[in-house]
Amino acid sequence: KQVVQSEVFEYAGASFYMADMGETAPILGAYHRPDVNGLSHHNAYSDDWARVNREAIKEAGRDGDSFFIVKAGYGRTPKYAGTTCLGDYVTNLKKRKDGGLQSVLN
Repeated sequence: KQVVQSEVFEYAGASFYMADMGETAPILGAYHRPDVNGLSHHNAYSDDWARVNREAIKEAGRDGDSFFIVKAGYGRTPKYAGTTCLGDYVTNLKKRKDGGLQSVLN
């Protein structure tokens, strides 16, 4: 939360940002609870990431004038995130050098 508050709000002066990197729990990460590991926490990780970003906004007093998007989500993510980005894909079925939707479906 402190990184979001100091780097996004204070240093950059931004009110909108992409809270990327919530796609996957670090498999070999160190967790505070012994019954949790990267595999068991995989889906809930994106919920927690969105919650942490929402709390950072609220604690900074920026609720109502700040917005963030995420690229991954699970059951509770919509409760916290402003919206979800579907990724950087061209959404047509034409064959293209840059992939397009076919690169996602294949």
